[in-house]
Amino acid sequence: MTATHLSKIYGTTLNLTKALQNVSLNVGTGEFLGIMGPSGAGKSTLLNILSTLDQPTSGQVWIGDQDISQLRGQQLASFRRKELGFIFQDFNLLEALTVEENIILPLTFNKTPAQQVNAELSRVTTVLNLTQLLQRYPAELSVGQRQRVAAARALVVKPKILFADEPTGSLDSYSATELLQYLQLLNQSSQMAIVMVTHDAFTASFCKRILFIKDGQIFSEIVRKNSRQEFFDRIMDMQATIGGGGKTNALQSGS
Repeated sequence: MTATHLSKIYGTTLNLTKALQNVSLNVGTGEFLGIMGPSGAGKSTLLNILSTLDQPTSGQVWIGDQDISQLRGQQLASFRRKELGFIFQDFNLLEALTVEENIILPLTFNKTPAQQVNAELSRVTTVLNLTQLLQRYPAELSVGQRQRVAAARALVVKPKILFADEPTGSLDSYSATELLQYLQLLNQSSQMAIVMVTHDAFTASFCKRILFIKDGQIFSEIVRKNSRQEFFDRIMDMQATIGGGGKTNALQSGS
C-alpha cells in the first residue's frame, strides 16, 4: 500500500480543522505497522482513509494497482469485502447470529462456495482457538472471546491488509496478549500486512515499525531491530517525547 500527500480538512471556511497535512507512507507486504500519537493527532483519521472508510480532502491511496480513493458505491464495497479486514474495539458482532455465522458472514456476502467456506472457517477458528465456541452466541462469550471472533471474521477472507483500531482497548492484559500473539502469528505465517492504531506501548511492541503522528503530520518513526523489550523501551521514550501516552501494560515475556 502506498499513500501520497494525504490531507484531510473538516469544517467551513471560517472554522477549518486540518486533521491530516501532507502525509505520505508505504506499507510493505507482510509488514506490521503501528500508528501512535497524542489524542487528536490524526491517527484514526489516517487509518480511516487508508482503510477506505473515509475519503481524503487531497492525496491518493493505492493498494496494489488500485487507486482506492477513486472507488465509489458497489465497487468500493466489493473491494472492501474481498481485499480488506477490519478489527474495531467494539467488535461489531451481530448478536442474533452464532459465532460461526458471524465469522462466515463476509464469505456469504461474497457468495463463496460452501466447501471453501468450511475450509476457511476451519483455518481461522483453529488458529484463533474458537473451534469449541462455534454454536455459541456473542452474549455467551467473554470479552476476549468476542474480540477473537471479530478477528476471525476479519481474517476469514484472507485480506491483503488488516486494519485494527485500538483492538486491545477493552481487553484485560491476558486477553490482549493472546490476541496480539495470534495477530503476530498470522502476520508472520501468511505475510498479511497489518496496520494498527494504538495508544498503548505494550500493544505497539508487537509491531515491526511505528509511525508517530502529531498535529496531523508524521513526527517520527521507529523500527524494531532487536528484542520486543528493547522496542517497548524505545516506544515509551518516544511517547514521553511526543506526549499522549495512555495506560500501558507491563511488558510480558516473549519476543
